[in-house]
Amino acid sequence: MKWCLLDDCSESVQSMLSSIESDILYGGVAIVLILALLILLRRRQPAKILAYHSENGRVMVSRSAILELIQSACAQIEQVHRPTVRIRTKRGICHLRVGIKLQSSGRLRDLENVLQQHLRQALTETLGIEKLGTIDITATGFKDKKGSKPVDLNDNEDDLSDFR
Repeated sequence: MKWCLLDDCSESVQSMLSSIESDILYGGVAIVLILALLILLRRRQPAKILAYHSENGRVMVSRSAILELIQSACAQIEQVHRPTVRIRTKRGICHLRVGIKLQSSGRLRDLENVLQQHLRQALTETLGIEKLGTIDITATGFKDKKGSKPVDLNDNEDDLSDFR
């Protein structure tokens, strides 16, 4: 008879442990989901970026305005085509990543400084953005000139096979 009581006790203890384990599991999953949601909300970028403070209040600029200005500024430089822009704010400072396609005759070393200065000037003078951080330029490809002559690899005049 004592054995039966032990079996009943062990079954009740096991059922309590399994319910506690499932409660802990559900609680752990809930905590992980809440933390993930808080991280996502914290990393979310604002729709408008602070340009500057005036006597009457803050002046904000939308991301689309910055995007349009960068695209029009890049269009003014003939060696730059199809810019893509990523805008990131960190501690109130606006950082930009600009991806561009270069014209086949364009040189990135010559172009990057001119493009960065041109973008910085356009953003500060036109939109009044005071806290402008880094402007990272990434070459994403090349665009051929219209009417450019392709190189003929089978041209016999430039055949260097005789020079062995």
